[in-house]
Amino acid sequence: CGAETVHVCLECEGGGIAAPIFDDLTDAESPPGYTLITSNGLIIDTDPASAALLGTLPIALIGKPFTFFVESEDLVDFFIHRNTLFATHKEQNLEIRLRRKDRSTFNAKLQCTFIRDWEKNTDCMRIAIQDFTKRRRVLDQLGYQLDLKNIIRSITANMIRCPAREVDVSLTRELKTLAVFTEVERTYLGIIDEKKNNFSLTQEWCVTGIKPIRKNVDSITLNRLPGLKKTITSGKLLLVREGEVKSGLWDSELNRIHVAGTKSFAYFPLQANGPIHGVIGCDALKEKSDWDPNFFHLFQFAGAAFMHAILRKENEIAWLNRHKQALCKTISSSDQTADQVAIQPSETTPASWNT
Repeated sequence: CGAETVHVCLECEGGGIAAPIFDDLTDAESPPGYTLITSNGLIIDTDPASAALLGTLPIALIGKPFTFFVESEDLVDFFIHRNTLFATHKEQNLEIRLRRKDRSTFNAKLQCTFIRDWEKNTDCMRIAIQDFTKRRRVLDQLGYQLDLKNIIRSITANMIRCPAREVDVSLTRELKTLAVFTEVERTYLGIIDEKKNNFSLTQEWCVTGIKPIRKNVDSITLNRLPGLKKTITSGKLLLVREGEVKSGLWDSELNRIHVAGTKSFAYFPLQANGPIHGVIGCDALKEKSDWDPNFFHLFQFAGAAFMHAILRKENEIAWLNRHKQALCKTISSSDQTADQVAIQPSETTPASWNT
């Protein structure tokens, strides 16, 4: 969308039009409710809006501790702000989770103000409560999108910068990054040999406790991997969920290129200049009935970076081998005249390397 700052607009997906983050939230947020509590935390007054947010009536709140409605995990945060308010008389703003009468919870934004009741000679805290649930959901999604962008940038940059001799190490490291972010137990890279119609695992990363199988999978004919072959033929990702895995249709494939206990898995084609060169695969050993669509974009970008690095490595190694052979070859002939200059191979590197 061309935004320079991440807080300006949401991620554009599917050609959609970018919009300011909170444009659709301004009118959707509930009006704030006000509650008055004493320094010892008892509610002494409240309005209907605040009571409605807590799922009860105003009369039912009078005399009750406000902490009854604060989630236990957020009590410390609430006490810190309350004590700071009474100590400094400065306005306090915080976001915590509140619990309704029916035990359901919601994200609440609290604006706490110090009030002095001169008639009763007591200090009070006025709390403006606003339902922050929908906005929190958008903010969390925005943070997730930023994490996704950062990982894509990191993988792409790392694969471009690594020298040819370090491509294999970098691939394994980035496979780990993919596995950690997508919360799967295993990721791997497989390359196909079009001439031999074979598939082989070249890189693999597994979490601790999962036994890698790459050393046992040297080369397998694609005909023995019908699901993988379908992915390569169609050029589309293949996602097999837990229910489909248990159906028994994938038994042969599971035993050949997946680790024991796999409950769901996915293949993401590696494509460069048209043909499919291989796949990035991932195995989930925990229940994963649904996959985030953003994962597909992540693997698509990662696959492109992986493929370019692999092709660059092959081209550089091939050129170095040819260059070495040319340097070692004796350039001489019996009919070479004295004034003839032996042609030596160039010491310069291919122009494409700079690209």
